[in-house]
Amino acid sequence: MALRDLSKHLRRLPQKQLIKELIRAYRQYPNVREYYDQLLEPGAEERLLPKYKRIIRDEFFPSKGDGKLRFSMATNGVRQFRKLRVSPASIADLLLSYAENGVEFTMEYGDIDERFYETIENKYDDALAFMKEQDLLPSFRERARKLVDDTQGVGWGFHDQMEYLFEKYYE
Repeated sequence: MALRDLSKHLRRLPQKQLIKELIRAYRQYPNVREYYDQLLEPGAEERLLPKYKRIIRDEFFPSKGDGKLRFSMATNGVRQFRKLRVSPASIADLLLSYAENGVEFTMEYGDIDERFYETIENKYDDALAFMKEQDLLPSFRERARKLVDDTQGVGWGFHDQMEYLFEKYYE
């Protein structure tokens, strides 16, 4: 269904019916609930950020077993968080935590493969580009620098690329 068709349908509903539809969607769909909670409830963003950080962390360091490294699941977590209309600082925090988990993973388990490093480099680049766009680079400088420092001695040119990305945005 096109958005226009939905809009027509909703405009035809009496207000009470429209309210019932929203309440049903709120009860039935967790994403709708999170959206409205974040929109209407003070402090909801601070409670939601750890949940989404956990989604990313579980792909690297689950509470049981080994990490599955399903980058699509972690990326989807970021995408869902952004849809909640949260602050740019919270989005930047989540984006940077993605790269931090990747660096921690390689430090814990040793060299991975080139695809892994390219993915983490891209996430780091995405985080820095977003922070530049939102004028947040100064707020995250120490964390961004620590990521580079933590990659010292890691293979596949990973450290060099992380250093390059840092200098691209901060120098």
